[in-house]
Amino acid sequence: KNQKMATQFEKVDIRKTLLTNEGGLGFTLEMREGVCFVLSLENNPDGSIGNAEIAGIEVNDEIVEVNSLPLQGLPFANVIKERFQIAMFPMTLSLRRYVNSQDQHQYGGGNTMNQQQHANDLYRQQMNHS
Repeated sequence: KNQKMATQFEKVDIRKTLLTNEGGLGFTLEMREGVCFVLSLENNPDGSIGNAEIAGIEVNDEIVEVNSLPLQGLPFANVIKERFQIAMFPMTLSLRRYVNSQDQHQYGGGNTMNQQQHANDLYRQQMNHS
């Protein structure tokens, strides 16, 4: 079974940047077997698209580091207190994402930078309209 999974899904390491926590981070977290995952994405209180979604974060992304500080081995309460609550912005998240190996090319090379730039542009447009 596991071997079949390994051929269909690959881990991709990506970095995403949250520019602000105004309106909240835009995601909820869940700890599974000592690993921190994005459980859900949330809109801002005014109903606009949330900061995490703007940054390109996805449900089930594994959060490996916050601003280069590792999460591994920390209890959930400490992850929240010592990594998220005191984080400076912009906040850079190192993520591990499981992608279908057919989709792998979307995350290769320079595309993540383009995605980030697009997210930043969206963010600026949104800030200008608010």
